[in-house]
Amino acid sequence: MARRGVRLAFGVILSAVLIALPLSARAATPQDVTITIHRVAAINGGMWSATQPINDSGNFVVGAGHFDAFGGLLGGPPPVFGLHFFNTLSGQNGTITVELQLLFTPAGSGLLYEVQGSWLVDGATGSYTNLHGEGRVTGLVDFSAPTRDLTLIGEVH
Repeated sequence: MARRGVRLAFGVILSAVLIALPLSARAATPQDVTITIHRVAAINGGMWSATQPINDSGNFVVGAGHFDAFGGLLGGPPPVFGLHFFNTLSGQNGTITVELQLLFTPAGSGLLYEVQGSWLVDGATGSYTNLHGEGRVTGLVDFSAPTRDLTLIGEVH
């Protein structure tokens, strides 16, 4: 009988500890971050940099994704299109995989588009292994230019 009570008490304590662990990990204070992505059109990637608390920079590679077009005349460019893809940011302290969902709308004549969307940390390695974060994406992209810049603003913890 006493042995059963000890096992029950141990089980209750172990359960309480396991339940409390995820709560303490989620309790980390979110911190503001800005990530700048500088895409080189001729290659599948470019350079990135981030403010504190990440405070890192390096190269990135564009990963898998898909494209959706909305509207437009036959033979002409679509007036609005969406992209959903992943970027892997490699820095001195590890890698961060960011999922991006973007909406491009015409911002003038030619191939100039305003970019709005969202980002989410989808995975990380090295010092960033437990990194979580999300936010919004803004930018003005000229598809006739050799580079394209996006700004990711949000919070990480």
